[in-house]
Amino acid sequence: MASIYIVFSATPYKMGKMIRTVLRSRYNHISLSFDKDLSTMYTFARFHENMPLYGGFVSESPRRYQRDEHHAQLKVCRVEVTEENYIALREFVSRMELRSRKYIYNLYSAMFTPLHVRLLIRDSYTCAEFVGDALSIAGMNIPMGAFHSLKELERLLAPHVIYEGPCALYIDEPVWGEDRFPEKLGRFSGTAATARSIGRLTARGILGLCMAVICRLS
Repeated sequence: MASIYIVFSATPYKMGKMIRTVLRSRYNHISLSFDKDLSTMYTFARFHENMPLYGGFVSESPRRYQRDEHHAQLKVCRVEVTEENYIALREFVSRMELRSRKYIYNLYSAMFTPLHVRLLIRDSYTCAEFVGDALSIAGMNIPMGAFHSLKELERLLAPHVIYEGPCALYIDEPVWGEDRFPEKLGRFSGTAATARSIGRLTARGILGLCMAVICRLS
């Protein structure tokens, strides 16, 4: 058997607070790690702190969870998986790492989260969708491609909790590593990158809708 770690977090940023308010949830974010010390986590999130709508697949440093004197609250879950499922999950994440630029944060699906609706758009996820599908690959009883809310994932993983509290008491002196989150994009370049990303996501969504209609009619 092998272990994976699922991390719920209440991130110390305005966007995180807004999401928690809208969803009436203690946590607004979720990540996957293969390391007990959470030195690297995988999820879908913004790339840069000052561009909240520009995001995709990220290798996330736990340093994101510490902002000045504010520290995120974490809930860490350890899930035992078979070696076969562990290898499959590793391959799932590795494929995303190798082609990370094609993956986009699914803003449209995020907007429909309060309605418990998942908009399936090729190569795009929210953090909860990514972790939900990862858990399906890991062998948990959760359907691939279905809607996954943070509260539902919390209930599913309740028996696996190994820590709940401030990140500073679980993670010792985190470093940014290769995480580019603190790098600020200029207003023009950041806005342009965000527009391109939303444009790509929209095009994929329209194409997927057209293909679904054609399949139904054929």
